[in-house]
Amino acid sequence: MKHIETRDLLAICYSAFGALYIVGTTFINIPVNNHRVVDTVLGFVLGTIISTIIGFYFGSSKGSSDKNSMIKNKD
Repeated sequence: MKHIETRDLLAICYSAFGALYIVGTTFINIPVNNHRVVDTVLGFVLGTIISTIIGFYFGSSKGSSDKNSMIKNKD
């Protein structure tokens, strides 16, 4: 069984939370008084959580991690 690193587990959990929140806010009726709170949390989810995870796994952090692995394996 492969060991799952903590950062991978956190990314999975945050992604699941983000997806569930987006689906929930789309299909569940939100009381009018709570629209601003829901909008704020949705902006946070889309603006930080998801973009940070995508940026890490597909952006410069992933390339840096691959480079470090290549250097480590070269020795």
